[in-house]
Amino acid sequence: MDINGIVNNNNKISNRVMLHSLVGCPYKCQYCFAKWEQYQNNISYIENIRNNIIIYPFCDSEVLFQNHMDNLSVIADKSIHEKKRIVISISTKSNLSKSILNDLESVHKKLKINGGFIKLGVSFSNKSIPTIEKGTTQYYERIELLRKLSEYSIKVSVVLKPILPFITVGEYIEIVNETIRFTDKYLLGGLYVQEHTDFYKHYIEGKYITTQRKVEWLTGVSWSYIDSAETQNEIKSYILSQGKFVFDSDQELVESWLSL
Repeated sequence: MDINGIVNNNNKISNRVMLHSLVGCPYKCQYCFAKWEQYQNNISYIENIRNNIIIYPFCDSEVLFQNHMDNLSVIADKSIHEKKRIVISISTKSNLSKSILNDLESVHKKLKINGGFIKLGVSFSNKSIPTIEKGTTQYYERIELLRKLSEYSIKVSVVLKPILPFITVGEYIEIVNETIRFTDKYLLGGLYVQEHTDFYKHYIEGKYITTQRKVEWLTGVSWSYIDSAETQNEIKSYILSQGKFVFDSDQELVESWLSL
């Protein structure tokens, strides 16, 4: 289990826990790192539930399956019984059903009793090349999910990750413009790659420079990375100009709600 300690105060989370799912992801995103060996060796099944923690329950899957919802309910019940502040952080590329959203709302309300909550990030890496994210919910269905989420009390963000170096700033600004009425919080991040993958050979090799970057949320792992700093800075500037907030890490995003 990967647990990254940080200094704790009333607006800080002391631990993060990344978890395997027993049910694999149904999608085939070409840039996905969930099956890379170093990733698999770092992610664990939950052993215990601690106070003041962010749990990432579906690091290698999607929040689509009933056993996932059952597990979240168990965590929420424990948070009540043991009086622990727990945040469950989920990202999705699915158009979640009303039944799943109702279940998530129920878990969210239980977590709130001790100051926790569910954070649901709707993920976008682009809108013009859907084949990069094979099998995922279509772009405008994810926009529709954001609209549906406005009817719930679940914390909502937009995840612009990974920022792909061959996608224009203009396209990302279009995504911001089409999502901005549903959230005021955006999470941005660059692209990790491995040289043996078809994705790397088709989109990256000979076109973009990679650097080695330590993966902060994994132990002792560095991967080849394209940070697209110029693109990210332009997107950040635009988001800020619209009076919204932008974050470089999910932990910072979660803690922004804890400070309210």
